[in-house]
Amino acid sequence: MKLKIYVVKKQQLIWGAIIIAAIIIAAIIMILMKTKQTISTFNQPNTYYTDLNSDGKTDCILVETNEKTGEYHLSIKWDEKKTSNLEPDPTIKTLGYFNKNWPMNISFNDIDKDGKQELILQSSDNKGPILHVFKVYDDKVIKLISGRYSIFGVVKTKDFEPVIVIGNKSKKGITYNYLTFNSKGPVPYVMPTSMNLGKSSLENLIGYLESQEVEAANLNISKKHLEVVSKGKFLDGNIYEVKYDKYDVPTECTYILRTSEDTPIGYENTIYKVTLRLSKYDSRNPQYSITSIEKIK
Repeated sequence: MKLKIYVVKKQQLIWGAIIIAAIIIAAIIMILMKTKQTISTFNQPNTYYTDLNSDGKTDCILVETNEKTGEYHLSIKWDEKKTSNLEPDPTIKTLGYFNKNWPMNISFNDIDKDGKQELILQSSDNKGPILHVFKVYDDKVIKLISGRYSIFGVVKTKDFEPVIVIGNKSKKGITYNYLTFNSKGPVPYVMPTSMNLGKSSLENLIGYLESQEVEAANLNISKKHLEVVSKGKFLDGNIYEVKYDKYDVPTECTYILRTSEDTPIGYENTIYKVTLRLSKYDSRNPQYSITSIEKIK
């Protein structure tokens, strides 16, 4: 009887060892498959289609990633024979590098209102954010704007001219620069102080996002909105929409913010849609309150 019990226990040990081995093998296979999938995604070109030169034909924008360095390379394929490469800012010397927590963001917008779309590229390298804005002239690609900017947007003025907003975040806060267009391209523009677009409230929100301290961030906001925000690092953003009253005063500003969220399993890319409304008008320093924060990714 004792021998029989011993045999049963031995069989159980054998089966247990087999099951554990199977689990280990399955885990290894899953890791290898995930790694293979990541490498495949990393090397796979991304393709965007739009009409950049308004000739009625769809143009192909190809984004490729260097397998060894992770550096981005972008080109525009006009037809079967002609291709144009997008060249980086000569001082930055790159269009950016692949980073799963800070992916490249590409958008298209007719920012100078000439009927042709510009290509806006937001990316990064180990030094921080990178912005490039490209324009097409007769199938030739030129850089309109480039530099280490983390915020980009287009607003209108009282005379309805488009104004480009490029911003940067530092330890001192957010700084906005403004550009408009003449026959030679973008030129500096002096924006009225009443067009601050809720910059102070945006600064405070980013301060809270990075510190999770309401007092330190000087936030005046409902707790239900803060519950949506997770601690992380601000990466970049853009001005999504601006609404105006009959006097062309911005009454509502909506931003899209990208952050690197600190999670138990590491950093992950998170996107917020933040809406600010004018709460007190002052021609020198209008005040805005955050009325909505939506976590869209």
